Amino acid sequence: MRKIVLKRIGLCVISAIMVFASGCGAKVELTVNKDMSVDENSQYYLTEQEIAQLINHFGPDVTEEPFRKVTINGKKYAKVVHQKNHYNREDADLFFTEVNKKYLLSEGSFFAGMEDGTEIDEGNALLPGGIPSVDFADVTVVCPYPVYYTNGKVRPDGKTVDFDLRRREEGEKFYAVFDKSLYKVNKVDFTGVKNNGIYNKFKQVTIKSRGVLTYVNYQEIKADYKQNKKGEITEGVVTDGYKNWYFGTDGVYKLQAKLLNGKLKTVKFTIDTTKPRTNIKNKTYKKGVKITFSDKVAGMKSATLNGQKIKSGKKATTPGSYELILTDKAGNTKKVNFNVE
Repeated sequence: MRKIVLKRIGLCVISAIMVFASGCGAKVELTVNKDMSVDENSQYYLTEQEIAQLINHFGPDVTEEPFRKVTINGKKYAKVVHQKNHYNREDADLFFTEVNKKYLLSEGSFFAGMEDGTEIDEGNALLPGGIPSVDFADVTVVCPYPVYYTNGKVRPDGKTVDFDLRRREEGEKFYAVFDKSLYKVNKVDFTGVKNNGIYNKFKQVTIKSRGVLTYVNYQEIKADYKQNKKGEITEGVVTDGYKNWYFGTDGVYKLQAKLLNGKLKTVKFTIDTTKPRTNIKNKTYKKGVKITFSDKVAGMKSATLNGQKIKSGKKATTPGSYELILTDKAGNTKKVNFNVE
């Protein structure tokens, strides 16, 4: 499965790398004020090995902050990097997809990879072998209102919630809900496609709901990626990680969204922008020819030879002119005119 995620990571490059290097830890505390502005207090914990990797990769400037050795869960860390920032309501989307007086949802891009360290290319580049890991990736959110529903752990004050990002599934967001009535919302709308629809154009799909979408992701049931001459994939699935999706590759997809109450809403659809394939070309064959054809994604709807329906494997042996018309279920049509001597 290939997914291109549109990210707006607000950390400076060095700090982002520190979060995703091998064996490090991260603790982020976010205070959401009643005007929906956000105060951030972050700490990133690095081992001596990671510091050496950073110096080798970026140079000695990354060690400007003083070292402060600490031990957490029996493991020693050689350096702690601190960040403190204030973000107004407009900039709060660095951390949250949505934050309002009813609920908050994690944005995803700021926290992408914190649970396993695999999302950021530069972080992977620091490690000559093996998959990066994170010892702990904890986020604490101090909410402006009492929390009624969350996939974190609420402290006794009723407003502070702790989240362990490593426990999230792909596509799952962490959330805290202040409005009880949102639990009853069951309706989700997918605009841009219909369930079981088949399309011959790439599609943008928007997910709309008055409720809280705690999980949004997609599944490729079948996909046909296009590649350029260098073998690079030039199309793909692009998303903001939440409500807006663009499917730019032929395939059969299932887009899913889960509501606060656990109800899972799904839309399945097919995109096929490619004409059916055949072995027949616009040329003259000196003797009879066997006609084969297929459609890789949507499947064949019809095939005619001089107006008569045929199946793949049909032989054209009688001398003369022929017109082969192939149409797939998405409406793509391929016409071939050939002759048999």
